[in-house]
Amino acid sequence: VNSEFVELVGYDRETILGSRPSLIKDDEAVERAEHQLGQLLSSDGPETLQFEVAVQPRDGEPILCQDHMGVLPYEGECFDGSVGVLRDITEQREREETLRTVKRQYQTLVENFPDGAVFLYNRDLQVVRAGGSELTAAGLSPEAVEGSTPRDRYPPDISEELVDYIERALAGERNTFEQAYGGEQYQIRTVPVRAETGEISHAMAVSTNISEQREHVRELNRERERYTTLFETLPNPVLHARAEQGEPVVQTVNQAFVDTFGRDDGAIVGEPLSEHILSESNEEGADQFDQSVLDGEGFRTEVQRETVDGMRTFQLSLRPRDIEGGHAEVYAVYTDITERIEYEQELELRNERLDEFASIVSHDLRNPLTVAKGRLELARESSESRENDHLARAVDAVDRSQALIDDLLTLARGEREVTRVEPLSLAEIARQSWQ
Repeated sequence: VNSEFVELVGYDRETILGSRPSLIKDDEAVERAEHQLGQLLSSDGPETLQFEVAVQPRDGEPILCQDHMGVLPYEGECFDGSVGVLRDITEQREREETLRTVKRQYQTLVENFPDGAVFLYNRDLQVVRAGGSELTAAGLSPEAVEGSTPRDRYPPDISEELVDYIERALAGERNTFEQAYGGEQYQIRTVPVRAETGEISHAMAVSTNISEQREHVRELNRERERYTTLFETLPNPVLHARAEQGEPVVQTVNQAFVDTFGRDDGAIVGEPLSEHILSESNEEGADQFDQSVLDGEGFRTEVQRETVDGMRTFQLSLRPRDIEGGHAEVYAVYTDITERIEYEQELELRNERLDEFASIVSHDLRNPLTVAKGRLELARESSESRENDHLARAVDAVDRSQALIDDLLTLARGEREVTRVEPLSLAEIARQSWQ
């Protein structure tokens, strides 16, 4: 034995020499080797034999070897011996098994590709393997397209472009392109496929129907255009901000913001939002404001801001937008309430004046009416005028005037409603009024 054999089996040379084959082989392997040797010794047998055998080293797992056996020359009529050459093929078999597994997985993937159709082309541009969900959806079997070329299946404008990319893949390029066919839009990826030797032997084309995806993109673009149009034409000044590193930062502003405050995107984009929506008097609340935005909470307050037309009062509304589970964006919308505030202040002043006026008028009217009522009561108490009907009616009129003053004063102060709605007979009211 040579030193490589000694190293392979792990026994020293003295132990190996003179030993039986059972030292490194099991009974079945020994029996098989004797049978192989019998074939070699037969008159019509081969000169050499090559087979696989498991060799059990002194330590460790069995080693798969390739055994190349031959006989030594005869001396006279006696058999002299044989020679065997062992080669460790464990790693080779593992690579082969791995390759077979990969090929099986590859075949399974091609046949059941879930997101399109797969075609494997040889250098003659023929399909040697095909599969995938799109192929099945089109009612085609792999056998129906195998052996065909792109020129057999597609019109010239489609096939020539596909052939060009397949040839590029056979030259080592990877490419992705799109084609429209049969009213559908497809994305096609072409890649080179290398043989075990490392040389490019095939080109793979993976076709995916992206019609729905393209329509979704078009609809998304339309939505963006509508959003942009709305954002730009909104009469209210608006800022759009996004949270970056824990702080809302201005992304863009609309035209109304530019027209109102005289500041465009270039002046404030990228700066903290709180610096551009709160007035100087509100700066102490900037931290609370930022935290409310980051927590995704709505925020509404009144602020005074210097505009191109002077100081104005706005109602500021912050509307966070939830993105991927986090409140990452916010829109700050200004509503000019200057006129409303001024109107409310003017209305309050008018109400104060009306209340004051009503109080003065009621006081000035009550005094003469009280005097008149007192004089009438004195007149009725005299014997000659006690039953005077005219005095009685005059007293009733004074009482009613005082009641009207009370009601008018209550109405002016807004304390309660002094009238109620109920059904009345028009004819009866007309007769009473005539009387």
